Amino acid sequence: MTHSPLACPPGHGTDRLLIRLRGALGERVLAALKAPDTLEIMINPDGRLWIETHTGMIDTGEHFTSERRMIIIALCADAEGVAP
Repeated sequence: MTHSPLACPPGHGTDRLLIRLRGALGERVLAALKAPDTLEIMINPDGRLWIETHTGMIDTGEHFTSERRMIIIALCADAEGVAP
C-alpha cells in the first residue's frame, strides 16, 4: 500500500492544516506528487514552478509569489511542530 505524501489519519488535529497546505500547493503540485514519474518539484527564485520527470523538465508556466512560498514553508514547519 502506498502512502500519500499529504495524507494523515483523521483525528490527529491536522485536517485543517492539510487542507490549507493542499490549497497552497495547488492542483499542479498535488498531481505531480502523486505521479510515479515525478523526480523533483522546484520553484525557482523568480517563482516559476518546474517539475522534473523521467522524460525531462517541464516548465508549468505557473508562478508562486514569495508570499505563497512562505505560506507553504510555514505550513510544512507547523506540520512538523517547528517554527519557520
